[in-house]
Order: sequence, then C-alpha cells, then structure tokens
Amino acid sequence: MCSGSVNLRKLIGLICLLGLLSGCASTKIPPMENLQREVSSYPKPGSVLIRPVGDQIASQKVRTVTPALQITAQVVFGKTEDEKSIATCGIAVPAGTWAFSGIYDKEDYNADCFGPIQMNAAYADGSTNWNCGKKFERHVCREKGDEFFVVTSLGRWHLKQDSSAISVISIVAKGQEQLFRDLTYNGPKGNSATFTYRESRGDPPSLVFEDDIQYEIDGVTVLNVHGFHLAVSAATDTDITYELLGISDEGSTAIE
Repeated sequence: MCSGSVNLRKLIGLICLLGLLSGCASTKIPPMENLQREVSSYPKPGSVLIRPVGDQIASQKVRTVTPALQITAQVVFGKTEDEKSIATCGIAVPAGTWAFSGIYDKEDYNADCFGPIQMNAAYADGSTNWNCGKKFERHVCREKGDEFFVVTSLGRWHLKQDSSAISVISIVAKGQEQLFRDLTYNGPKGNSATFTYRESRGDPPSLVFEDDIQYEIDGVTVLNVHGFHLAVSAATDTDITYELLGISDEGSTAIE
C-alpha cells in the first residue's frame, strides 16, 4: 500500500478518519454512576497505644469515591509500537484522569468506561499530520483482566502497546462530600482527661465543628467521645494509655 500513489494513500486515510469521526450515536456510553463509600480510620481497633499530650489519638476519614482512569503518559490505541503503516491511523489518548462514565455492554464485552476524553487520530508513535491528527471525543473502556480499548463506530481499538502508563484508581466523586474526624488528647485537668474533637469537610478539608470535652478517669474508663469508643487506662500530664474499641457514627454532626 505504501508503494501506491499519494492520492490513494490520502483516500484510504480519509476513509479511516471518517470512520473514527462518524457514527457518534452508535458509540455512546449510557451515563451512570458508580459510587462507593470508603472509610479509613486510625488506629486499628484493639490496639493499645501510648501517645503524648497534644497528639492525635484517633481519626476517621469518610469519602464517596468512584473508579477513574489514570493515564500518566500519552498512549496510542490500535497500533503496535513498531507498526510502520502510514495509510491508517491509531488513536492517541493524552495523559490525564477521567471518572467512570458508564458500561460498554455489547457482544461478549461488559466493560467499565471512562470519559468522555478528548483524543486524536495519530500514528504509532503518537505523531500527527494532515492524515492523522483530527480531534474527537470518545470513551476508554476496561474489560476484566485490564484489557483497555477505545470505542468507535468501527468497533474497539485495543491497546497493543505498553500498558504501564494506564491504570484504574479511585478518586473522590464529583459533587460528593468528604468527612474527616479526629480526636486529640490535651492532658489532665484534676481527675479528668481533656480532649478536642474536630470535624472537617471538603477537599481540602475545612473545619466545621470543634468540641473541647473532659471526662473523669477512674481506673480503666470506657469513653464514647463523639463516636470514638476508648478504654483509657492512664491519662497523665505527659501521655495517655488507651485502647480504641471502635468508631461509630454516634456523636458525629456530619454523618447522616
């Protein structure tokens, strides 16, 4: 094909490009959400710890996350690294992060999709010219087993090159709130132990609630400080010895 006329190569390239750009309705991914509540906390329940005055002794982070496609360097779909053909184009997808957008459910495929993503026709090395360079929006999908492909009206353009730059991660879902809770030991006051409880929301977090509170300590004392359940065995002017029994939503002003 490379030995043919320039006009023939242009015609073939134009036909392939039109195939990429046409048939938008047939390649739409029905929009849907994939939200998950992610909770992390410190320390591990059952751990007995000694922490100095002024230290954070317990914390919890609650986020609503969604899967996302992360590309750290441009990747080209539909072409191997050493493919020399200039008569047809691959699809170059730039670096970036895109949230889950829906599911590609067709034939034997049931794949999570991400986007839409602004991408362009390109040669195997990512270079462009009059033939391969037009921009368009499509989705990148991932089948089980980390098989990635771009969906177009011509079908699936699979990733045939090194896949180390592409992965699926979790990100905070757009429009969803984050909650951060923490508890600090402030030292003794008479026969009582004093604490500061804080709640923050947003990304980055912003303080929305703070409470200074004290509890009388007599031997091993079980406390519920805004949902942080502690067994405190000693609270001195230098440190606190305690076990985290668990964390509940009880006492939080921000968790519904």
